[in-house]
Amino acid sequence: MEQMDWCLATHFKESEAWGKPENMGKRIIWLMGNIRAVLPNNCWIKVHKGYSNNEGHSKKSQHYQIPCTAVDYHVVGCSFLDAEAHTIKYLHNSGMINFVGIGIYPQWINPGFHLDLRGVRASWSKIDGEYKAYKLGLEYARKHLS
Repeated sequence: MEQMDWCLATHFKESEAWGKPENMGKRIIWLMGNIRAVLPNNCWIKVHKGYSNNEGHSKKSQHYQIPCTAVDYHVVGCSFLDAEAHTIKYLHNSGMINFVGIGIYPQWINPGFHLDLRGVRASWSKIDGEYKAYKLGLEYARKHLS
């Protein structure tokens, strides 16, 4: 099994909101660490949820797998749009963009992201309770979060 050895995590702790940290996969933590590394130094990632066994996600969610390959989070210390730009730039430059699902949630109390390792490229946003195209979420964020 590909579970996380928390001694190897450079930017995260087992005590964060991973759900059940023992169920987290090391590849998603590695990816999150790489994203954290490209954010400005004053920024950090606040994890909302990793592994989940019961609530709030689609039936086939990566949050339910063991090892878990999904994380919901927001970035503290820089704007949502800056965090999104750094994240997308990293995913493109690393080639990971073709293997991840990335969702943006500009209407969360702390506007944030979903990232998962689904193996194929996917992107979306959620606005007014409905899933929409990623670019519509960005347009919403530019209008309401700038």
